[in-house]
Amino acid sequence: MGIKTKAGVVVVLIAANTYLVSHYAQGQFPLPAWLDRFMLEAQQKLSQGIDEISARVSTGDRPLPPPENIEALPAVEELTVLHPACLDKRMATPTKRIYTWKDSQGIQHISDKPRRIDDGTPVELVTELPPEAISVNFLGLQGSYALKQSIINQVKASRKLYGQVVPASLIKPITVNLRLFTSQSGYARYRDQASSQLKNTQGFYRSGTNESVVWVQSDVQGEKTAVHEAMHGINRHWIGQMAKWLNEGVAELAENIQAGHRRNRSQFKGESLLPLHRLLNATPGDWTTRTSVHYLTANALVSYLYFTERTTLTRLLLAEAENGCETLTQQEVERITGYTVHQLDAALRHWIK
Repeated sequence: MGIKTKAGVVVVLIAANTYLVSHYAQGQFPLPAWLDRFMLEAQQKLSQGIDEISARVSTGDRPLPPPENIEALPAVEELTVLHPACLDKRMATPTKRIYTWKDSQGIQHISDKPRRIDDGTPVELVTELPPEAISVNFLGLQGSYALKQSIINQVKASRKLYGQVVPASLIKPITVNLRLFTSQSGYARYRDQASSQLKNTQGFYRSGTNESVVWVQSDVQGEKTAVHEAMHGINRHWIGQMAKWLNEGVAELAENIQAGHRRNRSQFKGESLLPLHRLLNATPGDWTTRTSVHYLTANALVSYLYFTERTTLTRLLLAEAENGCETLTQQEVERITGYTVHQLDAALRHWIK
């Protein structure tokens, strides 16, 4: 078969496929049962394949390594390869993207390069989020009424945190979907369907289906785990791909935001924290082997910024929201905070004292 003949066959197949899918989607004719089942299974497998999963292990908040990277197909209109760590974001062709912003002096900029956020970048907040900004939906029937109400109240309390640090332009209504399991076996079955790398967890967040799944061993633990994983969902929708220390630090802070400044600060006294340069440059393996100290240090750093350098925390979140599939480097953190990492480390430890 010649090249032209092969090309003709491909064109015909593509046209037939397009016609079939479009008419099937519009309900103009049903597909055979076997083909309908095949398409449904393929869609479910694809959804599972592109999930980004954050997990909490049963002995504390110890996430496991992410699933293996999955190669994504390029878009039809352009050969754009999706980053495996944030498949819901598409890296635009540089020649097609124009950035516009005002700097700290109020000067308007138009460029083909993203703005360089620093310690003088102006930010705009909403201060207080409207009630409809965050709603809570429970999937399934497990979990007591009292526990669900406590989770709702705690998630709603997070509006104070987000309203004071998330740039107004990033906020849009979001539904937090929670699936509670009071049965370990039921949780294990559902967990294993999501990923084979979620053993020994007590909760996880799936970006592909936008749901936070929690094994409730007690009301206290269940509430904290549910709130933590719900925060990952909010972060994902409003900020996007984030450095792990910032993502986990915000989720940890949200668990205890109602405790106030003094009680939040006191939880770090006497604790041995990582040097900040090690936290900012930690690998997934570092988080796995020394989980507790990484979470504790991330919580301490984000708490310090929230209670003493709130605008700086806003700029860090803004930078993460605008840098596509990339995450903040130590150099960017230093530029945005206006401190060297050693100065920031010293300021954090002085605050704890």
